[in-house]
Amino acid sequence: MAGFSFLHLSDLHIGRRFHGFSLLEDQAHLLAQVVTIAKERAVSAVLIAGDFFDSTQPSADAVALADRFLSDLVAVCPVLLTAGNHDSPERLQFGSKLLAKSNLHIAGVASDKPLSVVFEDEFGPVTIDLLPFTRAASVRPLFPDDVLDTCESAVKAVLRRSASGDGRRILVAHQFVVSGSQQPIESESEIRYVGGSGEVDCSAFAGYTYVALGHLHGPQSIGSDTVRYSGSLMKYSFSEVNHVKGVNLVRLDAKGVENIESIALTPLRDMIELEGTFSELLALGEIWQKEAHEKRSAYLRVKLKDEHWPLDAMNRLRGFFPYIVTLEMSGAEKEINERYEPVLPSHDPLEQFVHFFKEQSGSELSIRQASWLKDVFDDSL
Repeated sequence: MAGFSFLHLSDLHIGRRFHGFSLLEDQAHLLAQVVTIAKERAVSAVLIAGDFFDSTQPSADAVALADRFLSDLVAVCPVLLTAGNHDSPERLQFGSKLLAKSNLHIAGVASDKPLSVVFEDEFGPVTIDLLPFTRAASVRPLFPDDVLDTCESAVKAVLRRSASGDGRRILVAHQFVVSGSQQPIESESEIRYVGGSGEVDCSAFAGYTYVALGHLHGPQSIGSDTVRYSGSLMKYSFSEVNHVKGVNLVRLDAKGVENIESIALTPLRDMIELEGTFSELLALGEIWQKEAHEKRSAYLRVKLKDEHWPLDAMNRLRGFFPYIVTLEMSGAEKEINERYEPVLPSHDPLEQFVHFFKEQSGSELSIRQASWLKDVFDDSL
């Protein structure tokens, strides 16, 4: 198909852990799909809008996965990558001048102007500006005559020095973008700055044909259909259970954006929530185990509807659902792992346990339970 085309993705968070579980296998599964899509759709480039790694000091395994992914992707088409707030700008940008010769263009450290990469198609030039995560403090020394006190003022200052000019211009950025009073949809796993100082109004991007955003994990547009968050590579919190994760395929014609297509990715393990009594969930687990149901291996948030905590509930449920990450009582709405620090009524261990039980379950011990508990304590003395 004629015209320049690209994949827009962001927030890979390579190396992330989720409630103690490594997500590298899940991420490798999804990254392989990205390479396949780029190859099958014959795209002109892939744009990655920040938070490539989950940490400023990624593990050796995370770096190895990132290396395999970028090597496979650059063999298909040029790759353009910006740093996000989770990345280490200096580490991400290491070797960038050498890598650019292999069609891997990286903008890690905030600068006084965007890194511009120019491509050509049958309609003329397409300029892509790369803007790493930009705060006022990171660029203030570069603009001694300007008053930079917010992310928006910093972004505007940097973009004013863009050399891209007119024509078809693409911006890759990792910022918290609003549209006037319209706020984007956020997730639990994102970082927001206090007092609105991190907000950038979409008007700062006037003149760009398409703005490929990263930072927010829910795929969405803000202010314009061509100012978009692709969303994160996979679900990273239970606030994202209803998200459809994927990448944006954007095609340009002579005038600008011809078409935007959202392409869903298939996770290795989904993220879901289950609610029911302990016995109901055990029964469901048996059924799913016999059927080899794919949801059995999903990352689970389980809410129990029982009146009291079942004995050894987490371990028994994990026999059927190996990737339970949180277990809660839906009535009392207290996590089983909740830290307990009450003001204790006395130093009597039996009385302390009775108080603990009431705080956790919301009810008193039954006469039978109290008698059994007393016998246990008496035998232990």
